[in-house]
Amino acid sequence: MAKRPLGLGKAHEKKNKKKKTSNGEDSKHSSKEQTPQNDGQLMIKLNSDMNELAQLWVNYVKKKIANETQEEGDQNELVLNGIIHECDRILRKSHNLKENKDSVKDDEESIIVDGQLYAIYGLALAELAYFQSQGEDDDEEEEKEFDEEEEKKKNSEHAAKISEFFTEALDRIETGFDKFPKDRITLNWAKIQILANRIPLQYISSMTLTSNKKKYPDIEKLVDELFSSYQDNMKLASNLSSKNAGDEYNDYGVFFDYQQYLVLDTIDDLLDMIENFGMNDDLNEIDSDNEDEIETSNIELTKKHPLFVVRDCIPSYEDNLIEKCENFLEHLQALDKSKFKIDIENSCQNSEYKHNSLVIFYLQINKKLGELYLRKADGSGKAYTDIVYGDDQDSEPSVPKKELQKLQKEAIANYKKAIEHIKKIEDPEDPQTWVNIAEAEISLGNIYDLDSKDQETLYQKAEKRLKKANKATNGKYDHILKNLLDG
Repeated sequence: MAKRPLGLGKAHEKKNKKKKTSNGEDSKHSSKEQTPQNDGQLMIKLNSDMNELAQLWVNYVKKKIANETQEEGDQNELVLNGIIHECDRILRKSHNLKENKDSVKDDEESIIVDGQLYAIYGLALAELAYFQSQGEDDDEEEEKEFDEEEEKKKNSEHAAKISEFFTEALDRIETGFDKFPKDRITLNWAKIQILANRIPLQYISSMTLTSNKKKYPDIEKLVDELFSSYQDNMKLASNLSSKNAGDEYNDYGVFFDYQQYLVLDTIDDLLDMIENFGMNDDLNEIDSDNEDEIETSNIELTKKHPLFVVRDCIPSYEDNLIEKCENFLEHLQALDKSKFKIDIENSCQNSEYKHNSLVIFYLQINKKLGELYLRKADGSGKAYTDIVYGDDQDSEPSVPKKELQKLQKEAIANYKKAIEHIKKIEDPEDPQTWVNIAEAEISLGNIYDLDSKDQETLYQKAEKRLKKANKATNGKYDHILKNLLDG
């Protein structure tokens, strides 16, 4: 299995402040809804009393999906606290109106609460866990000599802080389930997202290379439950929609789209964290000028380590993730054809739709599928090239011919799928997207037989793209082009 590139996982923002929140009671559930809008821009469907809260959450999610800068990420802590305070305000007002219903004036503003309020409340609390400090006075910490026991203690304290946020977040979700069982699909998405965030932030972040599985929950079981819960909720949503059971999926479908994507993205990030666990600690032991050493280096874990078993399951998890991403992509295409009609397959070329939510989903999911297929291809591809072009090229390969052909076939198929998705996100104004395609074409060409027509055709295509990108960036990609031409 190929190493997943370092840096795919999202960095955990570090902050020193911790915000505490309060909770209130809600009124009886009401089904007042907005009239759906079909302007090509996805919106979360909430009743009018919760529009402000809904849009606060939408804006936060859009920035998260767009991979905001560190400065924007810091600003988002304020946004999250604003969302939480708005949830508190709505619940308090709902409670007060309920308690004083006899004295409420006819023209006084009413508050309508439903399961989505609790979903957003829980999600916002869980997101705040990202902003918990992993260590104060970082400059001073860098000057201290590393102490493993002190590091364990610090990690344990950090995990305890994080745990408080996830406990509160899940408490809001369970309250939502109790009060609004009809909104179970909405609340399920939120719960899955919270649990997906909890594994890396509360558990893995507190681990060291010497951690013992006895002190942690079964990580493999938790990851398996994420996938099964995702699948169960999709079936539930599909059944409700097909039976027209209150049109819950149709009414709140866009909220599901946001949460589906975030769950898939978080699971991908989780797999990255599991596979690359310990790499940051070990990079100082590796020659930074030797790319092959960095790429092939692997941190060995003992059988007692909490991630020992789950790490071996990464390939099957990635296959599962690919399947779910492909299904989500099909859903977006169907949604576009039936409702929005903005031709998302060609929208990347149209700046008019650059900030359209449906387009953002489409581009991001294609990018993710491209990365996933590349990693699958790199696994069998590296195994194939190591055998065929290894140090002992004069001798016959030790692997049976059929097995060798199987590796080659798998690598070619996955590289082709990767290129298919990467081309979907090619941007005429972004040379890096041209280079991404060229590099994938080079990788595919490397798998074909030496000097074959297929290989030469791919190299020529890659060379053309690289020269175009190099010209547009004043030689930024000279090194890649030189490697291709010298090869």
